[in-house]
Amino acid sequence: MVFCNCKQDGLIIFRLKTGRILKQILKQIDWRKIMKKVLALILALCMVVALCACGQSAAPAATEEPAAADAPAAEAPAEAEAWAPSEPITLIVPFGAGGQTDLVSRAIAQAVEEVTGWTIVVENVTGSGGMVGAAQACAADSDGLTWLASSIGLVVNPLLGTAPDGVSYTNLENIAMVCSNPGCISVAESSPYTTIQEFIDAAKAAPETVSIANGGAGGSYHLMALSIQNKAGVEFLHVPYSDGTSAAVVAAVGGHNDAVVSSPGEVSSQVAAGQMRILAVAADERYSACPDVPTFKECGIDVSMATFAGIALPKGTPENICKAVEEAVLKAAEQESFTSFMNKSGYGIDVRGSEALMTMLNEQNDLYSGVVGLLG
Repeated sequence: MVFCNCKQDGLIIFRLKTGRILKQILKQIDWRKIMKKVLALILALCMVVALCACGQSAAPAATEEPAAADAPAAEAPAEAEAWAPSEPITLIVPFGAGGQTDLVSRAIAQAVEEVTGWTIVVENVTGSGGMVGAAQACAADSDGLTWLASSIGLVVNPLLGTAPDGVSYTNLENIAMVCSNPGCISVAESSPYTTIQEFIDAAKAAPETVSIANGGAGGSYHLMALSIQNKAGVEFLHVPYSDGTSAAVVAAVGGHNDAVVSSPGEVSSQVAAGQMRILAVAADERYSACPDVPTFKECGIDVSMATFAGIALPKGTPENICKAVEEAVLKAAEQESFTSFMNKSGYGIDVRGSEALMTMLNEQNDLYSGVVGLLG
């Protein structure tokens, strides 16, 4: 007996028919066209991959710059802020009117006003050989509105121990110097002494009776007179005037003292008026303002000392203020009004900025350190 599985036979017949249909379909497909499209697709995909790879390799170089830009940049040093005074400046002159420090300070103040338009009021604060005014300036606010007319006393007095606490050139901002002058000894026109040798001989003949005036006990001119007497082997009668050299000059012209020690410029008007004559100058060479006057060295007395005039500010004054003041003073020192006054008055123009001035002050400190012992 033969049994027939209808379900299985039907499945076989279905598969056979399906196979024939697929063969017919496959015969009708254009495989060349399909392969072309597949190849084109593969090529396109390869190009995309290649471009992505290039982009990734260049990416670090592209991202390095933004990273550096995003990082905090090092701050460039800011330029000092320009400064100008908000109100009138007070220039303290620690000596009386008419002396070298006073006259030179007024001349440079006027020139500074000309080049800057600032207003400067000169105030004479006298006493203790310039130390009262110096102390006032040292204690002033460091806002640039208080200036000090500086002089060699800022070196000498601290060495002598006669300066108030905190008063010294080292406790100031030393801005600029505009003048330096050798010392000299002068006598009234009516004096019997016509040469420095006659003056020295008189002092040798009568120790401590021939009087010589100076601008303050322990001041630079006092030390200069002590140096002269030490080198000459004599003893003068020293007469100090605490208000400064101008008062000492007036006393000598009036016959109250036999002579006065000063700078040539401080007696120039009296010499021009026929009231005084200079016997000798304490310089290495003859001074241009009085070329006919011999030096002490020419006369056998080895003394060479000078004074100066400058501008200082309270310690701690901001750098931009110090710079502005220094530039103004140095520019003012070139003004015709200043140079003309200095030349006519017999004052030596010697212009130095803060660095050169500080070097000079340190040298003077060393020089006078060896002289103060003469005070006994």
